[in-house]
Amino acid sequence: MMPRCAWLLVVVLVPGLAAQVPGDSGAAQPAAPNAAEARELRAEVRERWKAHVRATLGLNDDQAAHLAATEQRFEAQR
Repeated sequence: MMPRCAWLLVVVLVPGLAAQVPGDSGAAQPAAPNAAEARELRAEVRERWKAHVRATLGLNDDQAAHLAATEQRFEAQR
């Protein structure tokens, strides 16, 4: 009786455990960007975020410059 129960557990559990292998979804994995691409993307995201914040808050040039200086000062802490 015990070997039969053990085989049943193997048959039931092994496919579920095999499905947990990372990267085995069958979908193609996107290529990781190189360092230059990553820097460009970060810069683009920062510029878009600055434009969004400026438009949302209705900042003028002086206020936007003050906010940029504050962000730069605290970026090192992040």
